[in-house]
Amino acid sequence: MSVFAEVLDLRSKDVTKLDPLPVGSYQATVAGLPTFEEVGKNKTPAAKFTMTGFVPIDVDRAPLAKCGDIAKREITLTMFVTPTAAYRLKKFLDDLGIGEGDRTL
Repeated sequence: MSVFAEVLDLRSKDVTKLDPLPVGSYQATVAGLPTFEEVGKNKTPAAKFTMTGFVPIDVDRAPLAKCGDIAKREITLTMFVTPTAAYRLKKFLDDLGIGEGDRTL
């Protein structure tokens, strides 16, 4: 059975909201290449990265226990691709360990 079918078979009363991840530092994996699309009413260009495989680094473990298996969670990270937001994209690439050198963003 597909995941789509499994979700549609859920009773609405059994659907619950996931607890947010506790504040702290996590290590995650970028799952594949980003998608590029225009976001919002101003159609701002953005790169959307899927992050998965979360590993807590500096996190309070007590509230983390309520979050289930966070290694299987997926979060979409939206990075705007504009001149004023370029520093955020640069920091993200730095955090991924992509060296600067003579490369362009």
